[in-house]
Amino acid sequence: MSRSYSQRDIKLLWGEAAARCSMCKEKCISKSDNANEKDALTGDIAHIVDYSDLSTSSRSDSSLSKQEKNSYNNLILLCKNCHAKVDQQKETYSQSELIKLKNDHQGWVDQQLENAIADIGFKELEIISKALVSNPSEFSGDFSVIPPKEKLNKNNLSERISTKVSIGLLKSKEVESFLSNYEGFDPNFSSRLVKGFIDKYLELKNSNITGDTLFDELYVFSSINSEKFEYQAAGLAILVYLFEKCEVFEH
Repeated sequence: MSRSYSQRDIKLLWGEAAARCSMCKEKCISKSDNANEKDALTGDIAHIVDYSDLSTSSRSDSSLSKQEKNSYNNLILLCKNCHAKVDQQKETYSQSELIKLKNDHQGWVDQQLENAIADIGFKELEIISKALVSNPSEFSGDFSVIPPKEKLNKNNLSERISTKVSIGLLKSKEVESFLSNYEGFDPNFSSRLVKGFIDKYLELKNSNITGDTLFDELYVFSSINSEKFEYQAAGLAILVYLFEKCEVFEH
């Protein structure tokens, strides 16, 4: 098997790392000012356990299959400079050290989200929600208020997801106020927003995606794959508001 990764793992890796190097925190995307050009990806997907079965370093583990080595749990996002350092200094950057780097970086990302979510307002919520409302049809069901903790337990969502839900809930009232006010400009806006989430949720469920992976996919969807913390925070706030208020994660 070649060094190929599933689209799910790629999106999850970049999303959880906030498109930043897990070591130096530098952005791994270079935006182009030219509308005809794609953004340049300047980050590398690196392996924690060496991909090669012939490796004799402390990071080798022949018991893992190629598929396991190419999966999210064995991958870490690095800039090119840090990737070179990690590959050339394998005793310094051991398997346990890289796992710690990845986990610490995800904790740092959560802290940045918590900092950013305090400052998001109408502008950020509008940008994210308008980008998500691409389906003209409306949601015909009823809003159903189920406590987030109950949904977390029912869907076997981990402490990592619980942390993100807690961060998102900090802006629940602001999201509710935003949607209520926006109805004055577009009376069916909230219904179309919910419909978009329900459609994405069912698409993922029908692909047998559940639990943490399902939440992660919806988070990438809600933050429109942005590397900016303010948009990630706005996307998380909207996702968690709908997680709390509507039928997502009830089945």
